[in-house]
Amino acid sequence: EEGVTYSYNIMCASGEANSTQEIIFSTETLEGFSYAGPTSVTPNNESVSQKGNYSARVAIYNEKSEALTVDLDVEGTCCNLSFMIGSERKRSVTIPAEGERNLDLNVYSPLHVKPGSYNGTLTLTSPNESTSRPINYQVSRHPAVENYTDLRTRAGILNSTINDYRIAGIDTSDMEKTYRNLTSHLEEANSSIQRDDLQGLKASVSEARSDAEKVRKMLDNASWKKYILLNWWKWAAGFVGLYILFFLAVMVGIPYYRIQTELTRINSQLESAVDARKKGEKQYFQRKIDKDTFNEMMTERQNEVLQLRGEKEDLKEELDRFLMSKLTLENYLKAPWKGMEEMEKWWAANRKARQNLKDEQEGE
Repeated sequence: EEGVTYSYNIMCASGEANSTQEIIFSTETLEGFSYAGPTSVTPNNESVSQKGNYSARVAIYNEKSEALTVDLDVEGTCCNLSFMIGSERKRSVTIPAEGERNLDLNVYSPLHVKPGSYNGTLTLTSPNESTSRPINYQVSRHPAVENYTDLRTRAGILNSTINDYRIAGIDTSDMEKTYRNLTSHLEEANSSIQRDDLQGLKASVSEARSDAEKVRKMLDNASWKKYILLNWWKWAAGFVGLYILFFLAVMVGIPYYRIQTELTRINSQLESAVDARKKGEKQYFQRKIDKDTFNEMMTERQNEVLQLRGEKEDLKEELDRFLMSKLTLENYLKAPWKGMEEMEKWWAANRKARQNLKDEQEGE
């Protein structure tokens, strides 16, 4: 049939070695010869690897009784496309009478070609007619280029981390020197890609990977310094906060509780002393005790009341000037020692209260 156009894909095998894939063919008759082109050259979703060759087998049949010469042309939006017989590139081929010629449609992708899908055109021209067919082929990234891309991303992360360490106050001069070597090797790797130099790319990537590991080890070794430098103020703030709580407890809480406890005790003792005095007066008027005993009892109770009232006034005065006397810089700095003094006062007050209670119980 004249004017028939076939579309097909060329998905070339990954790797550096050449590869050939047998294809299922369709036939188009052109002036006594037929061309067998692939209906699909996408076995197993393969693709042309950067720095890789792929060959798709095609065949041209001559149905005439005399030899026929056919010009061959193939163009693409990237890569090197050509017809090959063995290792020889062919721009035309002569087909014997009623015979056929087998060729390889070869695709080569340099390292710098961006992975993706590309289009091309295959053209066959006989003495009296020409036909073209669109082709499609995929290019995949070479493993060495993949390693280069990963290292470039990793280098960006390392650079950011080095900056964090420097801001924290750590000496990063050795890290930066090694990092400059790393970026230099990455630049060499990029140049090798542009030159389509696979061995140079591999060597540069290997050196860059070694430098990246050195930088990572330096960062790991200095991580504890960074942790301390970034967190020391938190620890200091925590310590100050705890010290303030301790200061308020020993210089405010405990003393205030002690004074209030002492006032409660004194008020209770005053009530007891007054009640005892009233009881003595009642006993005297009822003639249960004589005058001398009464006078002795009154004097003792009066002295007790006066003493308790004096202690009460002292505690009230201490309470009035409590905050001003306790919340001072001197007490803040000497809180541990002042705290011990306050604790001793508290214990002494407790001992005294227990002793008074015991005396009252024995007196009764």
